[in-house]
Amino acid sequence: MRIYPVQVFRNNGFWILEVPELRAVGQSRTLTSAGDTARELVALWLDVPVDQVQVALDYRRIGPEAIQLAVGVRSEQARAEELAGARRVVCGRLPGVWCTPTG
Repeated sequence: MRIYPVQVFRNNGFWILEVPELRAVGQSRTLTSAGDTARELVALWLDVPVDQVQVALDYRRIGPEAIQLAVGVRSEQARAEELAGARRVVCGRLPGVWCTPTG
């Protein structure tokens, strides 16, 4: 399966996705969804199913600080989701205990 290079950079609050080989451009609201969005862009452009598309994201146009910040935010988000799941389990096992979103 062919791999399409995608250049990723930030512009006006969005992540811009450029596929130079196809002269296609798209955008993503989050860096974590950029890969899926890029695959969808290429699939639409080539009129093929998205599962037949592979992309390689090229972050060289983004400063290293921005990448580290995005990775850190995603890590914190994953931890918060993990804690929320654990809280739901505990609240579900303690009948009669008042479990609100804040405590």
